[in-house]
Amino acid sequence: MDFSEFIADRLSETSSIAGRNFGKVSWSLKNDYNQVLTETDQEIGQFIIQKIKQTYPDHSIIDEEAGIIKHHGDEVCGTL
Repeated sequence: MDFSEFIADRLSETSSIAGRNFGKVSWSLKNDYNQVLTETDQEIGQFIIQKIKQTYPDHSIIDEEAGIIKHHGDEVCGTL
């Protein structure tokens, strides 16, 4: 699967998660009160990480919340 197809498919799936949670704001603050992290942010982030691992198992992942998920391959994927 090429990257553009992967991204288009994930955007469609994550928009469903966002739509399902629209209006249900449940959030947690990090140490910085200017940073808000919602449960929907976390759910979407974990969903994307799972899909990257399934589709590109040799890629490392850089995620804003999870940090660096290192694999032995040379490829790197970034999440939202």
